[in-house]
Amino acid sequence: MKTHLIKAPPPSLAPYADFLFVCGSDADPSVQEGCQLKDIPNGNARIFFLDQGPDLDSTGKSRRPRFKLGVQGPRRILQSVPVPAVEYTGISVKPGALKALTGIPTELFADRIPSLEEVWGGEGRLLYDEMMQASGPVQRLALLESALIRKVERRKSGDSFVLQAASLIQSQGGKGTLDWFFDRMGYSQQYVTRKFKEGLGMGPKEYARIIRFRRLFQGVPLSPQQDWSALSPQFGFFDQSHLIRNFHKLTGQSPVRFMEEFEDRGMLIPGQASRELIMYLKK
Repeated sequence: MKTHLIKAPPPSLAPYADFLFVCGSDADPSVQEGCQLKDIPNGNARIFFLDQGPDLDSTGKSRRPRFKLGVQGPRRILQSVPVPAVEYTGISVKPGALKALTGIPTELFADRIPSLEEVWGGEGRLLYDEMMQASGPVQRLALLESALIRKVERRKSGDSFVLQAASLIQSQGGKGTLDWFFDRMGYSQQYVTRKFKEGLGMGPKEYARIIRFRRLFQGVPLSPQQDWSALSPQFGFFDQSHLIRNFHKLTGQSPVRFMEEFEDRGMLIPGQASRELIMYLKK
């Protein structure tokens, strides 16, 4: 898979979206059947159109749906995701902004990838039909962009509390305890946590853990030969055991085992602005 297009969102979507994208592959879909795609933990979301390419059995019947218009919620752990053998087009939604675009609490999307028809009903089905009739990914992206702009324009008012609060945690790198954060918010910890789960799909402490992990994952060579003890304070962990516990909680592996597996059969997807997706050769 490679990135063909990344563009900034229009002004009306800029408060909610990081960027719009078109990705895909010119490779034979059978080649990618031997691969597995994993998405690292992230508080953002995606609304996307996916073409996985044909997957036919010996009788010529499809073994799975080829196309999907869906919503990928925040990822609280490392997740396996479909390999877009042909096309992957969509919008990357900022942490805390998905509810504004769907009208549904984000906690219902966490670690899930429902269809947009399941979320929007008939409106989602109509958009799917329009995108299926489009001439190509650029036109599909324009249709999705227009649909989201209409959603935003119909909203009477916006609640930016979680967007701003999530941005604050991110700006601090998820470091230390969150006592300072709750004090600054001016509300009880219970209220802030409830708002976070509704708007971000997880509590602030869980989000801070993901921010720490992502800073580490983005900031070090993906090699098991690391001094984890020295790296811990640099990336907001109290000590090496804190780093290892957080890493295992989010990936199911220790840092050393994760890096060993990456060296053995993993690769980063070319063209990514940051490390988001990892392609593994299947065992």
